[in-house]
Amino acid sequence: MKRIVEGSIEDLSIFNDNSFDAVICLGGALSHILNKSKREKAILELKRVVKRGSPVFISVIGRLQLPIGWLFLWGKKGREEFLKEFVDQLMDTGDYYGGYGFCPAHFYLLEELEAECRKADFKILEIVGLEGLVSGHIKQVNRLAKENPAVWKKWKKMHLRLCTHPAIAGISEHFMIICKK
Repeated sequence: MKRIVEGSIEDLSIFNDNSFDAVICLGGALSHILNKSKREKAILELKRVVKRGSPVFISVIGRLQLPIGWLFLWGKKGREEFLKEFVDQLMDTGDYYGGYGFCPAHFYLLEELEAECRKADFKILEIVGLEGLVSGHIKQVNRLAKENPAVWKKWKKMHLRLCTHPAIAGISEHFMIICKK
């Protein structure tokens, strides 16, 4: 049966325990829950609805990419105030309460998401940087792919090898943890 339902990641009670062969939580949905205990509850809900031995994929917004992204914001009208006001809070807590063109969010450290998933008794299979080395460099990557397909092919192979390295995953705009119940 296929259907689209509206709900909350914090409360998946419309689904029975062990309902799904896999659970995919994309788009940083977990990052848009500012309260840590509610994020932990959401992870437990994802675990509850997936069948034993099945995978759960969770993507979040990464905190360590923020200083890289800020380089692209510097000098843009209104962005300097954002940086001055929120840099310490974001680096210390990862929490952003909105107000400057982006919705409230919790920006994760890699080890933080890993700890929350271990607390939920998930077996962690892999952590992947979704943008990886490409974070903030879309124009350059597209130019390489267009202008030199042979070098692009080699660069892409290297990138795919590195996207699971913790340093690369940690600085990616978004990273994904793949777990098993």
